[in-house]
Amino acid sequence: MKRLSLLALGGALTFASCTTDEIDPPIFGDAGQIDVEDMDTGGGAVGPCPEGADAPPDPEGISLPCCARSSNADQLDNVELRLTSVRFTAPASVNPDTAGPLTNSLLQQAIDQERFNWTMRIVDDGGSVTIEAGGGIRQDGGALAFASGNATTPGGENPLLMDADRWDPSTAAGSYSGNDFTQTEPAPFTSVPVFNAEGNVLLEFPLQSTVFTLQLDATRTCAGVRRNDFSGIKFEAAGTVETFTRVEDTVGFEVNQAPLPAGTQLCAILGQFGPPLGLTSPCDPNERSAWGVLPDSVCDETGCTVGGCDGMTTCNAWRVAANVSA
Repeated sequence: MKRLSLLALGGALTFASCTTDEIDPPIFGDAGQIDVEDMDTGGGAVGPCPEGADAPPDPEGISLPCCARSSNADQLDNVELRLTSVRFTAPASVNPDTAGPLTNSLLQQAIDQERFNWTMRIVDDGGSVTIEAGGGIRQDGGALAFASGNATTPGGENPLLMDADRWDPSTAAGSYSGNDFTQTEPAPFTSVPVFNAEGNVLLEFPLQSTVFTLQLDATRTCAGVRRNDFSGIKFEAAGTVETFTRVEDTVGFEVNQAPLPAGTQLCAILGQFGPPLGLTSPCDPNERSAWGVLPDSVCDETGCTVGGCDGMTTCNAWRVAANVSA
């Protein structure tokens, strides 16, 4: 297994690319196509999977209605999924209805190109159901492997940035009602990376107390449908995620994606920094006078809760919520 190494170039931090051909075992292989005729898409035109500039490196083998690489029809007790859309509803700083679509559109492009792979495995052993979810690394041929032990370690004052295991998936209990999956306990910490086309880290999301719900089709392959509508291609979500990001966990985490300025801080985006601060201003968890969106939750050793704290002083996390498809 090759580690990701840090390159210091002209004072800028660049994350070297990870080779994935040695990662074992792949968890999302090519296990067959999905027959759209057999899927309940809820009516309306099913749109094409990513094409052209937005297509993944190996677009063959991707099937509608949710742009899956393989079917779970023959493994209903061992379901393997990746998110195919994320539309934030909270915090307000990344909700496209209140902050504009930039963050969501950049992430959707990364999802379509298989550079943002929030992956999961749901296992039903007949007595209990568990979900394992975390960042995935794409392998040649389209298979994904959990990015366990492969996090970059650039260093800095945040100890998370020296933890090569922070991308490891976390596991929690869940249950099925028919084919509808509900996570019944929050999952522990995981940080989910997003890469650029060269395999360098664009950003990552340090998350804890994560809970998914997914309304899966009869083959447990798709939650949601990729559709055509008058405004273009969009996903019809069929699931949700609620999670939390602690302010202190964002310290030193950068978002290196144009048109955002180089060195944009994750904390600055979530906190919607205003003057005199800018997007590249370091995050001081204790100085919040110029933050447009304050933390609204408390995370401690027992878990995370919304409210019951003062956003200027005692709240230490943002609640992050999204509608998703998979």
